[in-house]
Amino acid sequence: TNAQTLSPTGKISLLTVSPGEELYSAFGHSALWVYDYERGIDRVYNYGTFDFRTEGFYVKFVQGTLPYTLSVSSSYNILEGSRQSNRSVIEQELNLSATQKEKLFLLLETNYLPENREYLYKFFYDNCSTRLRDALVAACGDSLVYSNQPILGKAKSYRQLMNLYLQNHKPVGLAMNIAIGLPSDKICTPQQEMYLPDNLMTHFSKAKLGGKSLVKSSKQIVEKIQAKTTFWDSIADPTYFFLVLYVFYFIFKKLKGVSVSNYDTRLPLWFDKTLLGILGFVGLILTPLWFLTDHGVTDWNQSLLIFIPFHVVVLFFLNKPAHYQWLSKYFMACLVVLFAGLFVTVVGIFWNGFSFWPTQLLFFYALLAERYYSLSKRFKVVG
Repeated sequence: TNAQTLSPTGKISLLTVSPGEELYSAFGHSALWVYDYERGIDRVYNYGTFDFRTEGFYVKFVQGTLPYTLSVSSSYNILEGSRQSNRSVIEQELNLSATQKEKLFLLLETNYLPENREYLYKFFYDNCSTRLRDALVAACGDSLVYSNQPILGKAKSYRQLMNLYLQNHKPVGLAMNIAIGLPSDKICTPQQEMYLPDNLMTHFSKAKLGGKSLVKSSKQIVEKIQAKTTFWDSIADPTYFFLVLYVFYFIFKKLKGVSVSNYDTRLPLWFDKTLLGILGFVGLILTPLWFLTDHGVTDWNQSLLIFIPFHVVVLFFLNKPAHYQWLSKYFMACLVVLFAGLFVTVVGIFWNGFSFWPTQLLFFYALLAERYYSLSKRFKVVG
């Protein structure tokens, strides 16, 4: 560990970097800055960094076993990097005693030792912000008291808080919502909501240390230039894609002369094969995310009520008359499952607002329900 001690003028600050344009920076960043001019110390401690050169990087990333590290840089690097990527930086100098500063500095330096700096990153539970939240508790003990009130007035789930930062990344946001399961819908305690850098900053401003404010002073040291929203930004919402898809489907049906009476027997099977193939393929991706990964938030995924992996197998029987009767029952069961999933989702929305992606999938739900019903009738008639 670093044998240096801090001078009386040394300071420790929380740096909060605003969200960036790229997805990896969409949630912002937190770091602790130890600065002591007299001792020549200028060290910014960043949890949550990783190395693309790690052996088996992509496999480990998907499995949730990619090692993340604590890295250390100078303040110039993080401030200049933030300027270049047009991200603001707010500094909150912490109101620590000399003993608390030394204890926190020693803790950070000990964590930075080669044998200690790696850890298994968990997006909701163990990241660049939660590590700093816990480091302050370790350094200050019971004298540090975080607010026990949610900062948005009403407590939110992990998913709800995440989605606040995905408004400019709606297609990817939809994919993320599809990939995560019920653990992400757990309502956060005030301490748990600090997994987001902005929330950590707000909780630091509300925290008390020995009866005084934890934050001694706060200032913006890098300013963000606000970018103008373009037309394409405003329409980059999957809702519009599924609306257009449904309109084309409706026109396609009309051109083929499809009606309720003929149960879509005039609609070519390649349409349904394509639809079922996409659903089944996505389901095959979601299933191992539940059972074979260590993310902690991809378990109990309600998306599997829509993206049913069994569809991949069913594709091979659609042209075989001997299987038409059970196929009819299969698609009726899929319709029941679809509505059951939708019901659970709607109840969940009113219960704790656990999701936003069903609204984006509304037109897709309508198309899918219609196809399941039509396929059930089609095979029942032919069979």
